[in-house]
Parts: sequence; C-alpha cells; structure tokens
Amino acid sequence: MVITAIIKPLRAIVILAFTLWFATGATAASLAEAPTLRPGTVIDRNNVDKFAEALNPAMTYAIAHGLSVKVVPTERVEWPTPYQQATEKYSSQVSLDENDSLKNYIAGLPFPSIGPADPKAPIKIAYNWRWGPFIPEQVSFSNVAARTFNFQRDDLSFVRDSVNPDFRNEQTCDRNIVLRQAHRLDAGSRADGAGESQLQWEGRGDQCGPEQGKFIALLYPEAHRQPDSYVYLQATRKWRRLAIATVPNQSCSYTCAQIYMEYTPPETRLYSWKLVGMRTVLGCLNAGAAFEESRSAMRFGQISCEPRSAYVLEMIPVAAGSDVLKARVYLDSETYVYLGGEIFRDQKPDLSSAFWMKDKSASGRNRMVLAADLYVPDDRAGTFLWLDMRGRQTFDNQVAEELFNPKAQQ
Repeated sequence: MVITAIIKPLRAIVILAFTLWFATGATAASLAEAPTLRPGTVIDRNNVDKFAEALNPAMTYAIAHGLSVKVVPTERVEWPTPYQQATEKYSSQVSLDENDSLKNYIAGLPFPSIGPADPKAPIKIAYNWRWGPFIPEQVSFSNVAARTFNFQRDDLSFVRDSVNPDFRNEQTCDRNIVLRQAHRLDAGSRADGAGESQLQWEGRGDQCGPEQGKFIALLYPEAHRQPDSYVYLQATRKWRRLAIATVPNQSCSYTCAQIYMEYTPPETRLYSWKLVGMRTVLGCLNAGAAFEESRSAMRFGQISCEPRSAYVLEMIPVAAGSDVLKARVYLDSETYVYLGGEIFRDQKPDLSSAFWMKDKSASGRNRMVLAADLYVPDDRAGTFLWLDMRGRQTFDNQVAEELFNPKAQQ
C-alpha cells in the first residue's frame, strides 16, 4: 500500500528532525549529548557516571547498586498491523479543538507526524502515549501486590521486607483488570462513529490491602466528568462511592505511577505538558531477568538494553492544590511505551523504570509486554520496590462486564 510506504519512513524523518532541532536549539544545554552506546558495552557501577545522560534516574540507581546493562543493537519494533492500518485510515482527520481535546479521533496513532516547531507538540505526544500502538485493549494481572526490598550493609545485596511491604499504606491490589472501551480495534468496541464511547476505561482491583477489599473505577471521555470510583470493604460488606482520581496521586504513588503509566497512561487533560527535549537513552524492550538469588540474599544481575530515541515530557497538574502528582517521563519515540520517570510527591522525586519484552498476541499481533518494573521511593533510604511481571499477565481472556458494576456485585 502506497500510504504505508509513506508513513513508516515519515516516522523516522520526524524523529530525526526533532533530534536535530533540539541539538541546535535552546534546549540543547539542558540535555547534554550522551556518549556513544556501542553494542557490546557493559555499563556497571564502575562506569555508570560516564553514561548518566543515557540512563533514566531509576536505571542509574539500580546500576549503582549492582545491576549491569549490556548494550545491544537497536531494533525496529513493528506496530500491530491493525493499528498501522487504523493510523493510515484515520490520522489525517485528527486535530485538536480550542481546549486541546481530540477531534475526530477513532483509532490508531492520533498524530503520526508532529513538526518540530509545532507549539502543540507536547500535548500531541501525550495523546500518542495515551493511545499508543502497544497500549492493550484489556489486560488482567494476578499476584501483583507491592514487593519491597531493603539493601543490606554492602549496599549490593538485598532481602524482601516481609514486615512492612506496603510501607506507605497504598492498599495495593493483588489482582487487577483493565479494560479499554474507547478507540478499540476489535469488534467488541462500544465506540460510536466518532470513536468515543460512554466509557473510556474500566478498571477493577481485588484483594486490595490488608483488608482484602475491592475497587472499581470508570473513566469517561468528557473533559468535565470525574471518574466514578467505588470501594468495597469486607468490614461493611458494601460498595461505597469515592471522589478520587485514578492517576498518579498522593494516595496511590507506586501502583498508579507504574502499572497506570505503563498500560493506562494518565488522562491528558489533567496536565499541562512541556517537551523538555529528546534524548538517546537505554530502553529495555527485550530485557532479561535482573535478579540473582542465593540462600541468604538477592542481587541484581545483568540485562540487555538498546539505545532508543526518547521524548522527555514534563507533566504539570492543571488544578491548583490537586493531589495529582507532577512527573517527568521518558517515552520511546517509536513505540510510545513508558521507559521510566521521576514522580514528584514532594521536592525530590521517586524514581521508576520499566522493563519490557516482545511478544505476540493470540491473534499473532506484535505486542510489548511488561517484564518488570522498578520503583525507588524518595522517603525511605535503602529501599526499592520491584515486581517481576512475567507470568502475571493475561491479555486475551474474556472479561465479564458485570465485574465493573458495583450494583451487580451486591
């Protein structure tokens, strides 16, 4: 198809144009050039300072505490074919209205070509992240409660914190389901002709916190409409409606900053966006196991990561006094997956990094699957949270709509 031959190289041209623009523009001073990341190079605690510009801060932290990263050649990641076709079919009609909301978006990447001088580039990149080619239409998680580790005296080995694993009392849910209703590519979409639906996302958590409660969240497309959130406590045996935002916030920093940013990016309208620049960073898109375990303790091992071109975006909450968290995120410019970020609960940020693996769906579509994530809280020295996600996710199971209806759960 002719349009395919145009769009694919166009993505590479746009990325190159962005890189050249920031290399010669006013932002160049703030984003120094990283040293050459040659395949075969191993980055460890002995040379991590040399490669700091090529690492997100959480990766730097892990390497300083024993992780080693082998640089492998950069590989092109093909989008799922239906997503590519939807991009070719619909992207030319997509625009922003006077409030920077999406107009005429149905499916695929909203903005496959963003000019480097476009003043709306930051928010367009944010929309591409939210509706990117590897955001799953549904995903279920099991056995994902927070796992906290404490370093021992050598600052290299660590043990599981079995006494206080949920030290912020975030009530992390052990089982989660996320279902996207809008802008889907399959026949199960409830979208109308404008690409919207009565709901954008539905989420459910079970076995939440020590009380083993439950949680339901319903997110809507209307800019003025708050999510409907419900919580079920075993003590009362009733569902209660809550007024909370299902985005990274003060009461949900680890879970929301990780799984939400990785699989359900935050609602674009809640933030003002600033494009800090583009950087070549190590992105772990086919990472291996990062733990080495012995009888007494565990240590980080070696993983393989590749040089990736990444957007660096700042997310600043629009509402003054909101408990929504400010963040700086690193987004892969080809796949739009989340590579890592800095999450500001106060003046100093928590740090996070995502490790991915390539996979195929039951229908044969290309897929990026979360392999593991690392989260480093600022307010507890010598502690980090790590979750090996391999074997904890399913994407193709049929999800019952009743699971998102609190009235049906009475």
